[in-house]
Amino acid sequence: MERWRAFRKVAAAIMFFSIIQAPLSAKKKNEKSAPKVVTLALPERKNVSFFGSIDSRVMSLVEYGSPESLREAYSLIRRNNSAYSDAERVLIYIIEAFFELCWQRERIPGFASVNVDDLKANPYVGPVMFAYDGVYDTSAGVSDFFSFILPSLVLAGSSSRDDYYADAESALSAALEKSPGSVIANYLYGVLCRRTGRDEDAVAFFRKAEKAGTFEVSFALASSLYGLGRYDEAWKISSALVSSEPYDRNVLKLCAENSFALGNLDDAEEFVAKVLQQEPDNASYMLFRARILMEKGDNIRAASILDVYARTDSKSRDYLLLRSKIQKDWNRNVRAATTTIETALALYPDDPEVMLAAARLASDTGGRVLGLSAGDLAAMILSMRPDDPDARRIQVGDFVQRRMWSDAYPLSAAIVSGEKCGKADVFAHIKICLALGKSDEAWNLVTEIYGENPSDEDNIQSYLTVLVAMSKRAEATELIGKLLASGSPKMKSFAYYQKSFIDKSEDQILNDLRLSLTSNPRNKDSLFKLYQIYYRKKEFRKAQYYLKQVVALSPTDEELLSLNASLDLLLKGDSK
Repeated sequence: MERWRAFRKVAAAIMFFSIIQAPLSAKKKNEKSAPKVVTLALPERKNVSFFGSIDSRVMSLVEYGSPESLREAYSLIRRNNSAYSDAERVLIYIIEAFFELCWQRERIPGFASVNVDDLKANPYVGPVMFAYDGVYDTSAGVSDFFSFILPSLVLAGSSSRDDYYADAESALSAALEKSPGSVIANYLYGVLCRRTGRDEDAVAFFRKAEKAGTFEVSFALASSLYGLGRYDEAWKISSALVSSEPYDRNVLKLCAENSFALGNLDDAEEFVAKVLQQEPDNASYMLFRARILMEKGDNIRAASILDVYARTDSKSRDYLLLRSKIQKDWNRNVRAATTTIETALALYPDDPEVMLAAARLASDTGGRVLGLSAGDLAAMILSMRPDDPDARRIQVGDFVQRRMWSDAYPLSAAIVSGEKCGKADVFAHIKICLALGKSDEAWNLVTEIYGENPSDEDNIQSYLTVLVAMSKRAEATELIGKLLASGSPKMKSFAYYQKSFIDKSEDQILNDLRLSLTSNPRNKDSLFKLYQIYYRKKEFRKAQYYLKQVVALSPTDEELLSLNASLDLLLKGDSK
């Protein structure tokens, strides 16, 4: 057996050698007589796409995807329906989907749709059919512009799911690499950015799609600008839209919210009324109307709307917030306002907006809500939203009220250096600077704001306060003289109060303060200073007379209540 196996190995080796050697020998033998071989130049092999038979201009028009380019593409391929190729039928189906899902207000005159049941299996029909059903489909299996763009049509047709956003972003990026100027691709990418909270990016994509002049792109762009707080730009677009679409509810709502944000309350109320004409049961817009009326000072009508609303829902978050505000500002019923906001906190304990409203109430009244001060509530909000500007302002106000100037300063400085700093922020920071002896900083701020508008009463008051604090007696006296000669009663009261810091004798100071109260009996600063003077003189009855008037103006201010309680004890001790 072993000899047989060895024989087979030798035989196989001989056969292998002969197979290799034979052609080599033949080559040498026939080397001179062999004819020359001519190699044919074959065309380079190319992949033939599904739409390869359609004119490239038509394909470019459809890829561009604007209503105008789609109409032109359809006109170029339109013929007797029976004569369409399979590729043309699919392209018409895609054109129809672009209109129905993205450009719903646009149409092609005489458009003849194709029956999807007649289309043969291909990579493009499925993603479109799934998009109609609100599903993102990735089964195309090809890598051309349409395979990337078609699944993302679901963005225009449905917003119920978000589990495909990462895939859609990758596909839309690939589509724009192939066709950067595509209107439909830029529009869909903008929609995706809006859905994922990236309005700044959305604006950039919508701007690229804006050249198509479609309602959908313009509305989406205006909505993104509004979301970014760029109200003037948003209004320019939305006001043009409402001129062409005066009954469109979404446009009316955008115009209402934009007008309100710009402070155009009459326009906002008009747009809200038009929305309610079409949607009389729209609860949120009933409350929106009440809010506008409150801003306009029409509290009677606002309260009436809230009463009607409460018959069906007295636990709505927005209702409770508005009810508390009207109780505080119009009814002057701080206790009722506090009870209402405490109800809101109990129902919505983790809602930052409810907590913010509670913090504002505590800040405005100097009281507490559920045992928490304005500063406590602001700190809770900032733990959830560290950059919340309103919570920061409330926290600064709380520090100022408690005379915690060093704690207030860094927070206030950050607000003043921010983009959304308002006049009130500057005035608060000036007050803090003066309390800390940072006179130069206060002076630089006040001279800038006063120089911008020297006739504004708030600017004048802040400017005069700094002049007096910095002992600029000549300038302060001159300005006080002007205010006493021609100022309003409120300004005269303020001028007399500031004059009391310049005059040296006690009689002059007391006279200034009494004249201040003659012009404005509710001047808390003058009342409180009179309390301080009489308290130092140990004339406690007179001191309490003025302090009680301050308490009446701020009945929930804990510091004032504490001072009044201490004074009561002193008076009781004296009576014994």
